[in-house]
Amino acid sequence: MNRQKVIKFAAAAAAILCFASCGKIDDNEKKGSVTLATLRTSTTTAQVKVTTGPELTMSGTTAAQPETSETETTKKTKKETTTTKKTETTTATTTQKPVTQTIIVEVPVVEEPQPEEPQPSEPDQPQEPEEPQKSFAEKVRISYNGQEFSVGDNMGDVEGRLGDKKTDNEEVSNGVDDHTATIYHYDGMDISVFNGVIYQVTIESEKHESSDVKLVIGVGLGASSEDVVNSLGNDGLDNGGDVIRYNLDGFEVQVNITDGSAQYYMIKRPELA
Repeated sequence: MNRQKVIKFAAAAAAILCFASCGKIDDNEKKGSVTLATLRTSTTTAQVKVTTGPELTMSGTTAAQPETSETETTKKTKKETTTTKKTETTTATTTQKPVTQTIIVEVPVVEEPQPEEPQPSEPDQPQEPEEPQKSFAEKVRISYNGQEFSVGDNMGDVEGRLGDKKTDNEEVSNGVDDHTATIYHYDGMDISVFNGVIYQVTIESEKHESSDVKLVIGVGLGASSEDVVNSLGNDGLDNGGDVIRYNLDGFEVQVNITDGSAQYYMIKRPELA
């Protein structure tokens, strides 16, 4: 019996404390949930409303058992149940993925120079010696059908190489000291000889038919005045346009230009006449 009394007093004290701490029932019903706790004894039943927070609801019933038997109400209220509402908390987690940036850096590629394979050296080609500058006497040498000679040569050394004459020889006076000169007539060319020495040669288009006659430097009948001057040079030149004259190194040279081309050449050494 003493034990039952202690239980009754404890239950009553708990109820009083609950009323003091929990406040008004109507207000707490608005703020949170209300759990009815029923305390039953064999003679007294006390109902207690306990207000908990929104997260926890407690309902409990403590029953005082009679000494002999337990009623159905006692059996039902004997159990003490504590129900805890599970609060689901959703946490939004923002995961910031690292952004991978691709930076392209152009790096100049420096190619290492490849060693050049040695090329076989070509043998040195022999250089042709520069042709020496011709003298004026060499420039006015005559070529007749490939045979060369010059004013001042002996006619006896030249006549046999020139081939057939066009006409017979002709004897003429020099008109100065009654000396007689001999003129040899060839195709397009006359050779004047005194004392066996050639002192004058004339080349004339009017007497020319087919022979190859010219100066050894290349100009001949039909050459332009520019060709003549370029071949013989400017030294001793007296260019009168239609008549080109040279007086150089003991030679007198005259070239007549007709219709833009050379038609007459005269090469002479006066001291030999």
